[in-house]
Amino acid sequence: CGDFAAQYPHVRLKVNTHVSESIHDELRQQTLDLALTGAYDPHDHIAVPLLEERIIIAMHRSLMKNDRLLPYALTAEQILSRSYTEEQEMEDFSLFCDVPFFRFRKGSLAYQQMAKILGSYAATPHTMVNAPNRGIHYSMMCAGLGALLTNDTHIAVSPLSSEDIVFFVPHCPESHRTLYLICRRDLPQNHPAHRFIDVAIERMRSGRLFSLLRNNQHYLCKEDQS
Repeated sequence: CGDFAAQYPHVRLKVNTHVSESIHDELRQQTLDLALTGAYDPHDHIAVPLLEERIIIAMHRSLMKNDRLLPYALTAEQILSRSYTEEQEMEDFSLFCDVPFFRFRKGSLAYQQMAKILGSYAATPHTMVNAPNRGIHYSMMCAGLGALLTNDTHIAVSPLSSEDIVFFVPHCPESHRTLYLICRRDLPQNHPAHRFIDVAIERMRSGRLFSLLRNNQHYLCKEDQS
């Protein structure tokens, strides 16, 4: 947004960070011009892939009571470099049967992801109650209070790192996610939404986005309610 405002100071930005279930309806009703989302209708939207994410499981090493988890435990460096092999990806989630997981608000995107990836293990008696936001979840996970479904983007920008935190990569299509910037197909080519997409792609290609997120992680942890 800062880059865009600097390049196009005559355009007034109105940013809504609220996660809406009706985001596509809002685009159709023209109350939104642009959205960042993982799903879109190719007939209605122009979609530009902005970020490839991998959904992962993070937890403190002290929760690893089952020795059969050891071959799948990865470090943050392996996660961020994606230097793990397919054999190190997990398919048998029964190995987590004694591990408490943080659960999310029913119906939320995180709740749906957890149900798709972990299945019945997303609602075990060991599941911990929800915390107000993702930053608190991650802090509590680092303290050894439970396992957390997160993603490699969050690991990349989080200042909370420790050799005692281990990560597991689910071996399933649901663990792969692409985030798109989307806009309506009926927008004219000179619409500011198209210029915003250009600026966003340049920011991603330059690698400056993650450095910006790292510098503002304390703010994200406070404000991120998704």
